Amino acid sequence: MDLGAIAAVVAAGVTTLGLPATYLQARAARFAADNAVEAAKIAARALHAEARRTAQRQAYVDLLAAADGFEKAAVGMSWCASLPPRSPAREDAETRLDDAHTALSKAASLVALDAPEAVIPLVERLKHVADVCLLSSRSEEDVEWPTDDGMVLGSYVPALYRRARQAFVDHVRQSLNADLVTQASDSVRP
Repeated sequence: MDLGAIAAVVAAGVTTLGLPATYLQARAARFAADNAVEAAKIAARALHAEARRTAQRQAYVDLLAAADGFEKAAVGMSWCASLPPRSPAREDAETRLDDAHTALSKAASLVALDAPEAVIPLVERLKHVADVCLLSSRSEEDVEWPTDDGMVLGSYVPALYRRARQAFVDHVRQSLNADLVTQASDSVRP
């Protein structure tokens, strides 16, 4: 056999063996690229979930701060309720209570936009009791007011408000802690 023919046969053999190797290399590269894309998707979902949880926590904190501000303004108003209607101290207390109620309403609306379904009734209850508290605090008489618990004397509304706030805090704390447990167990899984 001639040397050129041997070289041609060897070259054909190498080419024949090289095509499957190239194919396998291409498949391995595609598999690696698919894994990289999937890892990027998982990282993006985790980043989005963390950003959402952070936004929810901040909305919860803002609502609690507004709820505390409203309670403080309601207590201030209760001290001024016996003053004459046009006295400067009473008008100042009413203005602070109105501003605190507005802040509470805005914070409750923000929480309701992105909260889990189980939190929304608690936010609505807190807001409703705040509405009743706002109205009852301006009354000079201890009359009954409609609430989710039925008719309640105005003097009892602040206690309802504190219970509604505490129910919200308890549920949110439980929900956030459950998220942390779920997140930890997801990170442990292979």
